[in-house]
Amino acid sequence: EDPDIHFKYIEAAAKTGQIKEVERVTRESNFYDAEKTKNFLMEAKLPDARPLINVCDRFGFVPDLTHYLYTNNMLRYIEGYVQKVNPGNAPLVVGQLLDDECPEDFIKGLILSVRSLLPVEPLVEECEKRNRLRLLTQFLEHLVSEGSQDVHVHNALGKIIIDSNNNPEHFLTTNPYYDSRVVGKYCEKRDPTLAVVAYRRGQCDDELLNVTNKNSLFKLQARYVVERMDGDLWEKVLNPENEYRRQLIDQVVSTALPESKSPEQVSAAVKAFMTADLPHELIELLEKIVLQNSAFSGNFNLQNLLILTAIKADPSRVMDYINRLDNFDGPAVGEVAVEAQLYEEAFAIFKKFNLNVQAVNVLLDNIRSIDRAVEFAFRVEEDAVWSQVAKAQLREGLVSDAIESFIRADDATQFLDVIRASEDADVYPDLVRLKQFQGAVDAARKANSAKTWKEVCFACVDAEEFRLAQICGLNIIIQVDDLEEVSEYYQNRGCFNELISLMESGLGLERAHMGIFTELGVLYARYRPEKLMEHIKLFSTRLNIPKLIRACDEQQHWKELTYLYIQYDEFDNAATTVMNHSPESWDHMQFKDIIVKVASVELYYKAVHFYLQEHPDLINDMLNVLALRVDHTRVVDIMRKAGHLRLVKPYMVAVQSNNVSAVNEALNEIYVEEEDYDRLRESIDLHDNFDQIGLAQKIEKHELLEMRRVAAYIYKKAGRWKQSIALSKKDNHYKDAMETASQSGERELAEELLVYFIEQGKKECFASCLFVCYDLLRADVVLELAWIHNMIDFAFPYLLQFIREYTGKVDELIKDKIEAQKEVKAKEQEEKEVIAQQNMYAQLLPLALPAPPMPGMGGGFAPPPPPMGGMGMLPSMPP
Repeated sequence: EDPDIHFKYIEAAAKTGQIKEVERVTRESNFYDAEKTKNFLMEAKLPDARPLINVCDRFGFVPDLTHYLYTNNMLRYIEGYVQKVNPGNAPLVVGQLLDDECPEDFIKGLILSVRSLLPVEPLVEECEKRNRLRLLTQFLEHLVSEGSQDVHVHNALGKIIIDSNNNPEHFLTTNPYYDSRVVGKYCEKRDPTLAVVAYRRGQCDDELLNVTNKNSLFKLQARYVVERMDGDLWEKVLNPENEYRRQLIDQVVSTALPESKSPEQVSAAVKAFMTADLPHELIELLEKIVLQNSAFSGNFNLQNLLILTAIKADPSRVMDYINRLDNFDGPAVGEVAVEAQLYEEAFAIFKKFNLNVQAVNVLLDNIRSIDRAVEFAFRVEEDAVWSQVAKAQLREGLVSDAIESFIRADDATQFLDVIRASEDADVYPDLVRLKQFQGAVDAARKANSAKTWKEVCFACVDAEEFRLAQICGLNIIIQVDDLEEVSEYYQNRGCFNELISLMESGLGLERAHMGIFTELGVLYARYRPEKLMEHIKLFSTRLNIPKLIRACDEQQHWKELTYLYIQYDEFDNAATTVMNHSPESWDHMQFKDIIVKVASVELYYKAVHFYLQEHPDLINDMLNVLALRVDHTRVVDIMRKAGHLRLVKPYMVAVQSNNVSAVNEALNEIYVEEEDYDRLRESIDLHDNFDQIGLAQKIEKHELLEMRRVAAYIYKKAGRWKQSIALSKKDNHYKDAMETASQSGERELAEELLVYFIEQGKKECFASCLFVCYDLLRADVVLELAWIHNMIDFAFPYLLQFIREYTGKVDELIKDKIEAQKEVKAKEQEEKEVIAQQNMYAQLLPLALPAPPMPGMGGGFAPPPPPMGGMGMLPSMPP
């Protein structure tokens, strides 16, 4: 058991070449010095690495082993160790290979060769601490495709997706297998919002609160807390010791709850605020939910809670809530307001819910204002209210007023008290009924006859008792047949304001009909034009529009008339009205909406004339709206005759894509006048529907050089090569002339251009033309011209190119001919071999047939014996 003896034995066996013995001892012995043996074997560099593998695997020297094998290019042993000896140590092997900067392809292949045998968690750890986690992408995807639900696999895949920013939020929300805490922690320093997604998925409350507090992501925190609906979590975030409580409350109030559509979430939040005794914050919360247009703005319980909380915590807000809210328990909340001595608020509540008796009682018993009570009673005209007012007046000694109030209330139950009070105050005359008009109204109310109401109404108008007349009139105008009679009666007596007041009051009647709305519109047109437009816009669906159109036309309210025509889908009349009465009725945006809907095509061109005369600065905007409807040629003609063609240049540019001849010629004309040769050339290239030759003739003598170049360009596009070349030569644009000659495809033009350059002594142009017009020129002509005029040097590059080209063509022809001959010879040889083989098979076939089997014997051939051989643990290294 002496380690030295074992080591010396291993050393001797290695030095004498007994590798198998070394392998056996390193595998079986437990007494040799592992560190010493490892170092010896590494220094010895044995051709077989199995002894070293045994030592390092048994005693945990895997990184040293990997480093040794990699640096000595023994990659097959690395593969054998991982695949057959100990796949569990593959993470250590991968880590060391990464440290040794091994190529990624080898590492990936090594990992994929082990696959399911490889422990994922330590492998991920090794790669992650070296920032090489992405190396495992293919391996992890293989495992996932095979159905792996290992949390470590999905954690690692999630980290890779997060680092690569490959839609990480989708992975975090849909993958069910990763560990939310692990992946969330990984996200915190990279993208805190992704950490929130991971923690939300795993309901990791503490972690989510920490990361959102640390990164001021209070909006996300608020949404999470609201969605969780967990009482303990609410208690934690609303704890006074939470330094971030205010920020959370702000986000809950401003964002999280207004976004929520779940009543359970809202209920949990409200309960949490109440439990935490945060009345002011609760008011903020409820205001956001109830007063702003959320899914719960009409919630009965929330409205009650908001008002009741405000009554206790902030009474100054109560009146505003009462005015803005409609769906709360009026009787109960009103009583609470009375108990809290918020009498005005209680009065407003009772009045809002038409609890008129309770409302007047507040005025009488709490506010103690009989004058306001009387005014309120006149407004509501309810017997029970007048009765309460009368009793209060009687208690205060206002006998005459009490008698009148009892009369209005039609209440005779207190007659003994009234008589006694009148006797005490000596006001016997007040016991008679004295005001005939009021009595007449009361009688008419009991009769409830249209004829009676009209007689009393007209009598009250004559007596200028307009308040009583209005009471009667409201009972008349609800009958369509009587409405016009009442209106004429008032107007004939000059009571215009009173009639308008009557009609305005009639709008709120339950039985209000179209006639009332229409008659009021007619009255506004005649006497209150400043209110006409507002009335039309508010009640356009309840008006007899043709009747109101006649009234507006008579009173010359052109703006309102236009609006009515639009509402009645009379767009032709609307457009005509605007153009005929533009100072009052024209509005550019409105007119654009009208003109595209008219039925008459002529109105389009009338609109063009109208804008040209009155609003030329907006004519392009209007024409752009009509671009799909008008005849562009006709519009151009109108503008050309008016002498303002350039005014609609933007419009023509916008519609030039239609390639209309008139538009193209007009724009080209403008570009010529503006000397804008770049835009002119662009127009010519993109839109060819115009008189090309005419334009070219117009500008070929233009004083601007670039314009003359455009003329040459037009001639070239039109196929008039000679004219284009002549113009280019005249302006010394030799490059243009060469390109034109080349594009013409005419040899004669190209050779004439060569002669021209020779005559002008343009040797460089001669050389350039040889290459530009290379395909058109004949080599003999070029050589002759160059020799005669002593320009061989300038023609020599062309000649070299020509010779090289034709030499290549000849070589190709010869090569093709030789290959064809070879193919013919090969085919003949193949046919000879096939015939020879067929002859051989015909001679051997009778000899190959087996003899008939003997009785009791089987036939057939015995299979060949299998090859002998052995299998080792690892492949041996090549020499």
